[in-house]
Amino acid sequence: MKVSIHQPNFLPWIGFFSKIYKSDKFIFLNDAYVHKKNLDYLNRSLFLSNDKNKYFSIPVKKNFQTQKILNLEIDNTKEWKKDFLNFIHSNYNVCESFKDGYSIISSIKNKDFKFLIDLNIFLIIKLFKKLNIKKNIYFSSEFKINSKSTQRIIDLVKIAKGQIYLTGTGANNYLDKNEFIKNKIKLELNQINHPIYVQKNLKSFTPGLSIIDIIMNCGLKKTEKFIKCK
Repeated sequence: MKVSIHQPNFLPWIGFFSKIYKSDKFIFLNDAYVHKKNLDYLNRSLFLSNDKNKYFSIPVKKNFQTQKILNLEIDNTKEWKKDFLNFIHSNYNVCESFKDGYSIISSIKNKDFKFLIDLNIFLIIKLFKKLNIKKNIYFSSEFKINSKSTQRIIDLVKIAKGQIYLTGTGANNYLDKNEFIKNKIKLELNQINHPIYVQKNLKSFTPGLSIIDIIMNCGLKKTEKFIKCK
């Protein structure tokens, strides 16, 4: 049984979806505390704007450093929906598969989101459906685990009855590999060959953008093939 775990990020890159597709079970890490480093992934994603990389951030209430991810509130005093829809439209409307991507983004228009996690998971689940990713999904808060860091990951994998933990390459910076060996859990890095595709009229390719960039430029079917390519 192969298990992967990840925070519910805002419109993440293709590696996020690749890891989930290769897993038997996926756990949203939704009860970790928010800090500046993980907030950068929770409330913002990278896009192309005027031929340059640009982040779009969802505004959150200023008390984020005292909150768990599942309690992090959006600052709905800001017109972030209108700004985001305009941002996507103005930067991607010339793309060949604009309708594929914009139909996903525009689905938030008539939805109310109090918590950031609700917005992020709403979009991720919609992307799962569009990209035909069907996996068993769980939330870390269901398991009421009090351990931290590497031990927390190991405990979640064990509860999910996993023998393999599939993780991204960034895990080299914070996971204690010896603890996985002691607990007889195989640590497997998700290797992904990032697809290279035409990004509007750019001469050089920019990797690591939101998966929306791929969908806009390549369409849903091709994006699905990229994710499921072994």
